Amino acid sequence: MSHTLSHVGVDDALLLIVAGVVLFVYFRLGVKSNVVKVQRTIARQIQMVEIIGKGRYGEVWKAHWRGEYVAVKVFFTTDEASWLRETDIYQTMLLRHDNILGFIASDIRGTGSWTQMLLITNYHERGSLHDYLSTHALDPEDAVRLAHSAACGLAHLHIEIIGKQGKPAIAHRDIKSKNILVKKDGTCAIADFGLAVRFSSEANELDIAVNPRVGTKRYMAPEVLDETLVPNRFDSYRMADMYSFGLVLWEIALRCVEDGAVEEYCIPYHDVVPSDPSFEDMRKVVCVDYARPKIPKRWSSNGSITQCLSKLMQECWHQRPGVRLTALRVKKSLARLVVDSSYTGVKMLVAYAVALSGPVTIDAVIAGQRTSVDSHSSSGVMRDVLLGSSDTALRSLAKWQLDLPSARIVQRTQQPKPLD
Repeated sequence: MSHTLSHVGVDDALLLIVAGVVLFVYFRLGVKSNVVKVQRTIARQIQMVEIIGKGRYGEVWKAHWRGEYVAVKVFFTTDEASWLRETDIYQTMLLRHDNILGFIASDIRGTGSWTQMLLITNYHERGSLHDYLSTHALDPEDAVRLAHSAACGLAHLHIEIIGKQGKPAIAHRDIKSKNILVKKDGTCAIADFGLAVRFSSEANELDIAVNPRVGTKRYMAPEVLDETLVPNRFDSYRMADMYSFGLVLWEIALRCVEDGAVEEYCIPYHDVVPSDPSFEDMRKVVCVDYARPKIPKRWSSNGSITQCLSKLMQECWHQRPGVRLTALRVKKSLARLVVDSSYTGVKMLVAYAVALSGPVTIDAVIAGQRTSVDSHSSSGVMRDVLLGSSDTALRSLAKWQLDLPSARIVQRTQQPKPLD
């Protein structure tokens, strides 16, 4: 079934012809021929199902392709530059990552008097982080998982991989909760690269596409709002991303339930600017008043996950770009929280064993360990936790895998230690 984005009148016929020529040249000369062949095949096979989102760029459809669901982003003809840029960025060498939205294909197709520019990606039924937080409260482990995985994606974007088969550093330039998707496993994937900028230190080349579109004003960094950002310095864009990411951390922390308390979800600066703030509205709040989203009192609770997130977000949204944390630093800090929350899970599991079968020790339930490498090539330890009991309920919990540093492992040769 064919669906259309917007009607194109007769007066726009010349514009359509010009756009078609530009896109034809782009596909024939700008990308590898084998990619074009696959894209053309996919575009013909896709069946649109329903609209799942709308924005300034156009619409997002849930679609069916080869027995599975995909997401199809349909761009307005006025946002051709974003479509071209996003297609280009997605085809960057070594961009693929668990925490970056998976790219399938890009294409244009005409349906008589209608023209569509399509970007086809993986489909994630939980939708954007913004939508997910609006309807879900999070336990601390879930909150940390969302934050850490988003930081992993951003760190991968920001890092440059040197070499013949390397990857340029990429700054997103429109980080916000609506541009981060939540996957089925509770981790995040960063999306929407229509404004992205690339940098290669080997070529000393800063690649900024010509695009009339600007980022989301609510999430703009102070240096963007007061126009002091240095445009020919890649790190300027990278640090602007970190300010925006700090706001995303704030949104996640709002929905983290600790000691039975949680805030209602809201967007940053909801209480000081209109729903669609102007550039000047945001400049006054962020650059003149030096305001930031309010930190709830409960986040100051010693050792809480929200206290740790609060510290990170405030270091991300600092007024001075050079003082902000890098994505890699945030990723590493959040990785420690992942470890802590997982370790808490071990103790909870053992406590359950105690309740059902009497006194046990952590040593008694840890039956083995083996070194592994996770999907981001960072060393970890995957352990199978076996509960030594004849109890049926315990046997159902026999295997519980954790990714913890070796320092956390209780060696089986050691004397058993009592639970905390």
